Amino acid sequence: MEKELEKKLKEEFPTLFKDLYGDMTKTCMHWGVSFEKGWLPLLKETCQKIVDTGKTDAYFRQLKEKFGTLRMYIANGNSEIGKIIDEAEERSAHICETCGKEGPEVETGGDHWLKTLCSDCRG
Repeated sequence: MEKELEKKLKEEFPTLFKDLYGDMTKTCMHWGVSFEKGWLPLLKETCQKIVDTGKTDAYFRQLKEKFGTLRMYIANGNSEIGKIIDEAEERSAHICETCGKEGPEVETGGDHWLKTLCSDCRG
């Protein structure tokens, strides 16, 4: 994801993104958010739901795409946050990672990499 968008996420959700660009020996967030901006609205919605739980010490350990869907790893979560994350990861399989359009399927690229893309972005 673009660094400017990541910085805005950290401004909006400082606790959740406290490790963003942190020490690479201590956090996978050192590399930032490892997916395209099409999932940004889903991520922001998920962040707000996590904040709304009132659990103030939860923070992301890693955010990435894996096997065509969003993966969120969090520290200091609980069962309520786990359900929020599970729902977001499931929904990501139906949202284009590139443009955010809903309804696409997981597509296998020529390099055998799974990616969730709409028909327009699939090309």
